[in-house]
Formats: sequence, structure tokens, C-alpha cells
Amino acid sequence: MIGQLHQISKKHYKTEFVKKSIVVLIANDNSKRLDWPLALVQDLSPGKNGEVRLVRLKTAGGTVLRPIQRLCLIETTPWEARIFLK
Repeated sequence: MIGQLHQISKKHYKTEFVKKSIVVLIANDNSKRLDWPLALVQDLSPGKNGEVRLVRLKTAGGTVLRPIQRLCLIETTPWEARIFLK
């Protein structure tokens, strides 16, 4: 089982997994992971080289822009995403 695990490179993470309408956690070095806010990805902003750099996120408190490096993916369905962000 451990032999089947592999690391995902940053480039693969950016292009493959971050898409519109997924739920993520916004990482914050100054708080515990339990306190990180949930957000829904609304828009992707590519850089000059075409790689996604920034994302527009909808949180319970409004809309924010965050760099892609500050996001943690969580597994949800679109139906669950609507419930989280009501």
C-alpha cells in the first residue's frame, strides 16, 4: 500500500485539481487548521505563462482573492458545497 503512494508535483496540482465550483480550505499560518475558512472557487486567474496563480473565492464573509499555494483541497460533492456556503 505504501509503495502505491506518490507525491503530486506543484505543477500537476495547479492544473489538474483546482477547478471552478470546488470547495477548499484557505490556509492561514496564524491559526489552526480547524479554524481555516471554507471557500468555493469562483474564478481562476492565470499568470503570464498560462499557469493558474490566483483564485477568486466565495466565503461566508464575502469574496476574496488568494494565491493557489494557500489552498487545501477537500473532497465534496457539488450538493455538499452549496450546503457549506449558505
